[in-house]
Amino acid sequence: MWINRVRRPATNIVTHSPLPLARARQPALTSPWRRYASTEQGAPGKPSLSSPWFRNTLGLVGTGAAAFLAYTYATTNEETQAESQKAKKPSKLTGDLSSEYVQKKKSLKSPGVFLWGSNAYRVVDPESKEAVIKTPRNVSYFDGAAITENGDLVQWGKGFSESDFKPRKTLTGKNLKSLCMSQDRILALSSDGNVYSFPIAKEDQESGRKLRESSWLPFGSGQASVSYRLLKPSLGLGEKVTSISGGLEHALLLTSSGRVFSVASATEGFPCFGQLGIPGLSWKTRPSGPVDACHEITALKGTKITQIATGDHHSLALSKDGRVFAFGNNSFGQLGMPFEPSLPFSDIPVIVPLAKLYRGDSWLAKATGIAAGGANSFFTVDAQRVLGSREDPSNVRDLGQITADTWTCGRGIWGALGNGKWTHLQDSPTMVKALSGLSEYDERTKKITPIRLREIMVGTTHASAVLDNKTHVNPSPSESLDKTNDWGFDVLWWGGNEHFQLGTGKRSNSSKPTHINVPPDPKEKDDQQEARLQIMPRHKGKAGNRNVSMEQRVEFAIMPRENQKRGRRAEDKAKKDASKRKRDEAPEDPVVKRVKPSADEMDVDNVDNGDNGDNEFYQEADYIPLGEPQGEGEGEGENDGPSGDMPFYGLLDPEEQEYFSRASEMLELNQFGDAEERLTFVESVYQEANGKELKIACSQSCSRLMEKLISMSDIRQIRRLFSKFVSHFLHLVQHRFASHCCETLFIHAAPGVTQKVSKSKNTGEEDEEEPQWTLAEMFMKVVEELEGNWGYLLTERFASHTIRVLLLVLAGEPVDLSTSDSVVASRKKERHGVPSAETQEEGTAPQKRSVPESFEATLKKIMNDMVSGLDNTYLRALATHPVGNPVLQVLLYLELSHFGKSSVKDPNSITKRLVSDDTFEEGSESTTFVRGLLYDPVGSRLLETIVRNSPGKFFKSLYKNIICERIGSLARNQTAGYVVLRALERLGKDHLQKAMELIIPEVSGLIERSRLIVPKVLIERCLVRGVNTEPLAKALEAAYDNDPVRRLEQMLKLEGAPKDSDKEFEQKQNQTSNAAEKLHGSLLAQAMLTVPGSLSGLIFSTLLAQSSESIIQISKDPTASRVLQRALTLPTSTPQFRRQFVTRFTGHLKDLALDSSGSHVVDALWPATKDVFFVKERMAQELAQNEMILRDSFVGRAVWRNWSMDLYKRRRGEWAAKAKGRDQQSDGSNGQGGRPKSRIELARAKLLNAVQDLLIPFIRSADESPSSHESHQNGTNGVNGANETKKLNGSIQGAGASLVDYKKPEELQKILQLELPEKGTRQEGLIELLQKVLRYSVNTWHQGFLDKLYASTNAPGVASELILATLNTNVHVYQVSPALTVIEKYTGQQLAALFGLDGPRSGGISVQGGSASNTTSIVIARNNLYPSTKKDGNGDYKFVLFTSDHGHYSIEKAAQMLGLGSSSVWAVPIDKQGRMIASELEKLVQKALNEGRTPFYVNATAGTTVMGSFDPFNEIADICKKYNLWFHVDGSWGGSFAFSRRQKQKLAGAEKADSIAINPHKMLGVPVTCSFLLAADMRQFHRANTLPAGYLFHNEDTANGDFIPDSDLEVDSPEVWDLADLTLQCGRRADSLKLFMGWTYYGTEGYEQQVDTACDVAAHLATLVSENPNFILVSENPPPCLQVCFYYAPGGELVHPRGVVSNEAQRGKQNSKVTEQVTHAIVNKGFMVDFAPPSGDEDAVGNGKFFRCVVNVQTTRETVEALVRAIEEVGPAIVDDLKANDASSSHRRVGERGHGPVVHHA
Repeated sequence: MWINRVRRPATNIVTHSPLPLARARQPALTSPWRRYASTEQGAPGKPSLSSPWFRNTLGLVGTGAAAFLAYTYATTNEETQAESQKAKKPSKLTGDLSSEYVQKKKSLKSPGVFLWGSNAYRVVDPESKEAVIKTPRNVSYFDGAAITENGDLVQWGKGFSESDFKPRKTLTGKNLKSLCMSQDRILALSSDGNVYSFPIAKEDQESGRKLRESSWLPFGSGQASVSYRLLKPSLGLGEKVTSISGGLEHALLLTSSGRVFSVASATEGFPCFGQLGIPGLSWKTRPSGPVDACHEITALKGTKITQIATGDHHSLALSKDGRVFAFGNNSFGQLGMPFEPSLPFSDIPVIVPLAKLYRGDSWLAKATGIAAGGANSFFTVDAQRVLGSREDPSNVRDLGQITADTWTCGRGIWGALGNGKWTHLQDSPTMVKALSGLSEYDERTKKITPIRLREIMVGTTHASAVLDNKTHVNPSPSESLDKTNDWGFDVLWWGGNEHFQLGTGKRSNSSKPTHINVPPDPKEKDDQQEARLQIMPRHKGKAGNRNVSMEQRVEFAIMPRENQKRGRRAEDKAKKDASKRKRDEAPEDPVVKRVKPSADEMDVDNVDNGDNGDNEFYQEADYIPLGEPQGEGEGEGENDGPSGDMPFYGLLDPEEQEYFSRASEMLELNQFGDAEERLTFVESVYQEANGKELKIACSQSCSRLMEKLISMSDIRQIRRLFSKFVSHFLHLVQHRFASHCCETLFIHAAPGVTQKVSKSKNTGEEDEEEPQWTLAEMFMKVVEELEGNWGYLLTERFASHTIRVLLLVLAGEPVDLSTSDSVVASRKKERHGVPSAETQEEGTAPQKRSVPESFEATLKKIMNDMVSGLDNTYLRALATHPVGNPVLQVLLYLELSHFGKSSVKDPNSITKRLVSDDTFEEGSESTTFVRGLLYDPVGSRLLETIVRNSPGKFFKSLYKNIICERIGSLARNQTAGYVVLRALERLGKDHLQKAMELIIPEVSGLIERSRLIVPKVLIERCLVRGVNTEPLAKALEAAYDNDPVRRLEQMLKLEGAPKDSDKEFEQKQNQTSNAAEKLHGSLLAQAMLTVPGSLSGLIFSTLLAQSSESIIQISKDPTASRVLQRALTLPTSTPQFRRQFVTRFTGHLKDLALDSSGSHVVDALWPATKDVFFVKERMAQELAQNEMILRDSFVGRAVWRNWSMDLYKRRRGEWAAKAKGRDQQSDGSNGQGGRPKSRIELARAKLLNAVQDLLIPFIRSADESPSSHESHQNGTNGVNGANETKKLNGSIQGAGASLVDYKKPEELQKILQLELPEKGTRQEGLIELLQKVLRYSVNTWHQGFLDKLYASTNAPGVASELILATLNTNVHVYQVSPALTVIEKYTGQQLAALFGLDGPRSGGISVQGGSASNTTSIVIARNNLYPSTKKDGNGDYKFVLFTSDHGHYSIEKAAQMLGLGSSSVWAVPIDKQGRMIASELEKLVQKALNEGRTPFYVNATAGTTVMGSFDPFNEIADICKKYNLWFHVDGSWGGSFAFSRRQKQKLAGAEKADSIAINPHKMLGVPVTCSFLLAADMRQFHRANTLPAGYLFHNEDTANGDFIPDSDLEVDSPEVWDLADLTLQCGRRADSLKLFMGWTYYGTEGYEQQVDTACDVAAHLATLVSENPNFILVSENPPPCLQVCFYYAPGGELVHPRGVVSNEAQRGKQNSKVTEQVTHAIVNKGFMVDFAPPSGDEDAVGNGKFFRCVVNVQTTRETVEALVRAIEEVGPAIVDDLKANDASSSHRRVGERGHGPVVHHA
């Protein structure tokens, strides 16, 4: 089971040599609780210590990731190091190290221990209540656990004792030399090689079993002073343990023979990440015997190990030959090998490939040291320059040179990697450049030598390294140390600094190693300038009256988890914690608030260190800056955090506290007679609190009263209180208690920002004056107060909560703190998805509020200010910051949901800055960032927000590249599983089907580990999407016991705790997790009950197998009883089940009705027995027999009322009617009031619901990304006959999953068996017919539908069709369709304006389609240009119409209908781009005139049907004007480009047209049909088409039967509102409403974006085709419109190239067969495209038909990419078959005609 640790605070400790102290004083101690650094002790060459004061090795373990610097020393008679004795006086350093003597001097003048960092556990300074110690502080003793000079263990701090923090000796007489610590135990190594394990807590040490020990007296023995265990590895003769190193749950033991043993070192958890190095070892598979048995790591046998190191959950071992072995957790890449989500750890030691870190074979790498801590690993490597295989020795100058490098891997979000980056996951070692390749000149050897690392200390979030550079200290003791020729080891620090553990005095993290200053001496002030801290080597000095040999050391420690209590202690602690309102135990202490240093403090801290490269770290503030700092003299910068301490508002006196405490109790009880009484009481409390509001808000005991008071106040009272807080919010939001009051105030004031509050009616003298500001103005005051501090406040522990509420209030978003899904709530990941049983009822979703317009601009500015000063690295660091992450969630939520998902495209948006590359290519920075969030307990919450709210395209890319293939392994992970849940909620049907298939193999493991929320959500989504859940049902059945009785016990966790009381670990785990597991089991069972079929059947059969006693027991369980309630009331519950099951409750109703949980089951029995009335009557009799008992109980009275028992006793007949369901009301329930529904109304409702259940899955089934095409499951499912229609979950399985189930006409006739019966088939027959229609129709919603010049509609389109069907009116006269008439007139005018037709009479009318538009325009042209034809017909006129060679065939069809004949349509030649040649047009006009014909009409095309070409409108308009011709633009297809500013230039000149046709249903997704005919002067339409019809048109001109004369159009002629008078139609559907609703929904910008995106996709397809050697592009690139035309030509050559077949027509037929057959073959892969023959180009006839792919506004780039792949997959086989066939073989010609124009050439 995965255990996610919360980030721990850190402590740094610096220790100087102590003064000689009297033995009565506390002896000097070494550090803390747990070392993260490698703690190998007793290295050769270091002297042993016989000092009566200190040993030369300090074992150290402590609370708070600590770096400590300690002096150790020995008496002068000990041998000092040879290097110090023989050191010669070096030359003076060039750097300014003249103050180095100060450090050495302080080691004698101010000996002791210097510590800094977190003091939360009273370890740094037990006597101080400060939460953090910012800079090194000298204390009389330092804290944690340490070893005295005689080898005794001393402990102190809160972890040891919650009441006494002072040091106490615990384990004595063992001659200890080193320590390490797990999460709850200490391991100590003695000098004789014994390893002791004992608990940290004092109470556990005293209460545990104590061993008997032998005494120094003969035959004497006694009991140990503390409880401990002796770890006994299997050692050889003379072998002993020489070194230990510990993690949170494990430890490693290194022996003198180089063998390594591992051991479980924690009581609360067993190592489960493979960190023990024993394959397959887990809690279940552990061998019999003690849990902490030592296991030899057999994989390391035969390898001499010289050093060991451990992190939290991983281990390292260094061999003598320089190899590094790693094993354990690899979630952050800390093992130095690639991270695999499916196997995030390794239980077998693997060799870290250090040799691969150096390129080529010219370097020989050998590891020289290792260190580990938290989730990080460090390796020091000596790389020797050797001769490469291809190198010439004469050219290699550095042969044999050694460079010392430092490499690291693991988690670097806090900068702990030291490589200058903030990386979540670093799974390949990266070089720490600041610690690599260093060298110095050795004056003794006169050579340049590499500088290696003396040691590395690694904490959870930070690290430190001591360089092994040359040092010099005068070897002779001296009290006068004012010399300039001494220097020590350089030490650098880096990583997290949240608790000031780096010692810089700032809170800024550092991703690069940096120096710190020498700890200050508080007793004296030296004039000498302070130098950077160095570690003094072993040297002699005089301490008091003793000559000592001393050295400095640096150590780290981490803060352990709070010690877990057991038994009665746990209960006592729980009661104590429950009485606390906050987690902080200390009283109010404003000093501990995190504040930005004042300007003076910053000046003092920013000491010039003489190192520009490092100085940048000192200049960082302890908050994330928002902008550039101001210059000197300008005071506080704009972005400064609050300076100084928190203001003190005073304390309440005892009498006031007593009053407010009693008032709080009364408000809590809420036992007022009515609302008026409560309001009066609240007002009296406000009067008493007048002037004390700030005191109350900041009071620990009374701030809760303020919150209750606010929640019960009206708007007037809230305004008054709000005004009292104004000007104090900057401090209040940071206060531990007042911040909660601010949150509550903001939430309850939010609804009043748009209200005008009237003055109080009371006019008493004591009434307060009403505030001068409105609530909206007060909120703006709050923003003004907090301005400039956003960057600081967003990571402030208390203020961040209030800031999140404020952001949501300004946005008008609902703020619900009660729900676990709120973006305001902060919670640990372990609590996700574990709602309480009381909160399971579904409620209404909160609605957004209206807010003033000023809030919108203010919100944008705040969001910009919060992140504008952060670079992308810091912004990503917030993603895993425990405090900053929730604020970042709110910012992302508002950006994506409030300001529109299109904001993601803004490069400055938060989303784009976090995830710059939304393609998520492997190895990209975005991919690494997102994968790091997946497994981070904090960061995953942000990823959930992104997944839930991101745009569809972004989510599809994220899912495809990050989640899809690994969804099974991710579902197993305790943290990543929640991201999987959010992804499942957004998946479409096909992707959900695939996800289910990947998760099913993991179901058994999920059930075993009680990770039931994943299968629960999967079931719910499958139900919504209509996915077949049969495989999931089988997997769940196999995961549980075959016995139905046992199965329910497993699911609902009804079995008791383990009986073996010795299994302490297992028992504890069951106690803590049983409630949550039971709840999850209940929710899973309820979800299964909602699905018809096997899933619900599994639960029903399990319930029927239970005995009556078990059913009654379950009914009384608060959690499990909900399963019974759902089983009795859900629609999936069958009458057969209910008849068998409800009888189990008879005889037990009284007991159940009196039980708080069982009463709900009795209530559920009422609807469950609706079809078994005799059982219901028997139950009512049983309840009536216990009437008095039930009436005496609160829950019993509720059951009595719900069963209508009073009605049962008085009017039995009415009760029986109600019990049988005969009193259904109009809402379909058994409520009161309203007339009953008639049978016909109920039948209509049932029919509509049934139709909806079929249509919605049909539409959803196609709402998928094109990546599903690769699975070949979105094509036809009728090709092989394997997939049949299945009725599942109320929908048809199969119809929604296909693009088309193609059948031949004859086959389809037989399948449909159409008939019109004499008697109606009612609903059943209608539903059956609808199922067939849906299945055998083309699903135009499908991404693969690229066939025609239209596609699917959208939500507003469907809604408009429903409205029109409901209205069912005719838009021919205004009288019967007033609203629709006005809408059509207005829509036509706006549409015409887009083309530049913006005159006073411009507009348009809707017609039946593009062909109807063209036909109508010809009639209008003829009747206006030649008015006599309206009455007399064509007469002697020989009319001629002109259209492009690629013009639409409707022109010729219209000529036929109007009596002009096909010969009157003359085709104008086109150029190679398919555009009409204007000069050729003029030639044809002149030719017609010369032949005595009457040319009158020119049709120019905007977007031809095949090539999408646009004719030259300006040139054509000039010709039409010259010859008085009617200029018509057929923009049925390309006219929608008028919405796009980018594409509109293609329509240049269209504004000169007399009429324009446009079909919004083609390109804009408006439902078919929706077509408009536009004109600059609508009077021409009326003149051409009006006819007298007094029975229909009742306007003034026709009221008396008079006809409008054919005179010139009057300027002031009346507006025509009877639209049929403008068209050829009388029956007219209001198709204009479809465009109007879509235009309203998307807006002009929305349509523009859709058109531009579609053009980009078309251009992308053209590029794919042009760059692919197997295709020949016919269209331009980019194409002029949304069609892309191309040939499939393997190798760039047609199958039948020119010259192979002499007859071009025959060659064209052969090549066409390739196109035709490929077109039909790709239907099976989910694509429909069309083909067309070449037209207008005689040279292209032999090439045959080409593909014509039509992109629409819904098409994605992935779809066209999948199309190209699909053609390439099917194409080769088709080409091979055609080549194999004989040329004369006859092939069936598919009935496709293509789309070439049918016009006559002149």
